[in-house]
Parts: sequence; C-alpha cells; structure tokens
Amino acid sequence: MKERTKLRVTVAAVGVLIAIALAAVAFGRPSEDHSAALLMHLAVVFLELALTFAIVDAIFERGRERESARKMAVRALNDLHHHVWVWQGGHRDVSVPELIAILEDASRDESVSSPVAEFTQNLFMELGSKAANSFRIEPEIVARNPHLANALNELVPLAGMRDMAAALTDREIAAHVLSAAKALALALELDVKQTGTPVTRDPAVAAQKWRHFGTK
Repeated sequence: MKERTKLRVTVAAVGVLIAIALAAVAFGRPSEDHSAALLMHLAVVFLELALTFAIVDAIFERGRERESARKMAVRALNDLHHHVWVWQGGHRDVSVPELIAILEDASRDESVSSPVAEFTQNLFMELGSKAANSFRIEPEIVARNPHLANALNELVPLAGMRDMAAALTDREIAAHVLSAAKALALALELDVKQTGTPVTRDPAVAAQKWRHFGTK
C-alpha cells in the first residue's frame, strides 16, 4: 500500500474511532444530560470530517496520478521522437503523424536497409529500460492510463535487443517503436491523421552519426 493511501486510511480510521468513542460516551449518559447531545454532535462532525478527507484526498490523488501519467507519456514520446530522428532522419521537428509515417515506412520497406548503429541501439535500449523501470517503480501511475501501459509494453523489449535470444531486427525495432508511438499519441489524445506528405528517410550509419554526434 502506498504511503499516501496509508495516511488516508489512518486519518479516516482515527476519525471514525473518535466518532465511535464519542457516541458510546453519549449513549452512556442520561437522556436529560445536555452533554450527551453535544457529544453526539461532535461524533457526527468527526465522522463527516473523516469520510470527507478520505473521499476528497482519493479524488485529488487520482488527479495527481493522471497528470503524472500524462507527463510520463510526454517524456516517453519526446525521447522516442529524438531517437527515431537519430535513426531515420527527416526533419528534426516532424509532427506525430509524420513520425508515425516514417516508422510505418521503416517497418515495411524492404528496399531500404535501416541499420541501427551501436550508439542508436544504446538510445533505444535506454528507452526500453526506462519503460521497464516505470512498471517496477511507478505501477500506480502507469495503471492510470491504459494507452501509456500499452506503449511501455511495446518499448520494454528494446532493452534486450542485444540479447541473443531476444535480438531484434531493424524492422522489428521499427514495429515496436511504431506501436509505442501510436499508443502514446492515444494516451495524450493527439491527432494522428496522416497528411499525405512524402516520407523522407536517411538511416545510413554515417547520417546517424552526424545527427547524434554532429560529426561526419
């Protein structure tokens, strides 16, 4: 149980227990004792405060987690955008629909080889590791957005792209990143309608080096 949830449950439980104790004392006093009515009133107040705190705090926490999930999706999409640019080229500031079009072309076009330079592999492997860590460290935030969870699931295999049993081809990498990009767009409610603009790619290793390091 998360620390915030523990705090909410503890505070609510204390408020309920105080309300029960006050009500018990009130019931134990003679009906003509005016303090009994005061104690019952206080019991109701404590009960209302405890329940209100629990409900309102839970609502705010869900809102915080949704916002955290959105920020996580933004970071993942920004990283993915940069890494695809290093790998495939094109304009540095391509739109999300153009990014998806580039990945669709890379995943199906067998006429153009898309080598993945070692430094580009490192970028995608780090992206996959971050996705895996998100499931381990922040599962509640990931769970707030199913599309974000789907995107991270697609990115996790990239962490093992150099493992012999899980080695990925360039088209498999493109397919995973494509699925993740589409899911992240859904998570952020972005328009992915294609513009029909021709796709420009230059995945040559020398071009990747130029884009990543700024040297030829």
